[in-house]
Amino acid sequence: TTNNTQKPKTSISPLFLNMTAKEKKKISKQPSYEEFLQLCKDADNLIQDLLKGPSRLQGKRPSNLKSAAIWYLARQRKLNVTLNDLYHIYKSYQEALIEIHKIIKKEASQQQTQE
Repeated sequence: TTNNTQKPKTSISPLFLNMTAKEKKKISKQPSYEEFLQLCKDADNLIQDLLKGPSRLQGKRPSNLKSAAIWYLARQRKLNVTLNDLYHIYKSYQEALIEIHKIIKKEASQQQTQE
């Protein structure tokens, strides 16, 4: 006999699953239209700053770079921008966003310590 008791696949971000309840409560504010536009502008500036020097971000899809930078900044500002939102706007897949998000987080923190 075969056992067909597979767990249903979830579309919840692994980073969200690893967050504590306290961290989840902090990320609750849905950004307004103006806040989202500002996030987009700031994401462009962040990407330009990170790409000025040698970076592991070189060669990544521009839409993935932008959506990962928006996600990074939204998390810093405690705004609720989900991976699903970014997929619908930029057609960026979760795996690529998580990978690029980690690179941005690392390189942005290195850049801040150098300043």
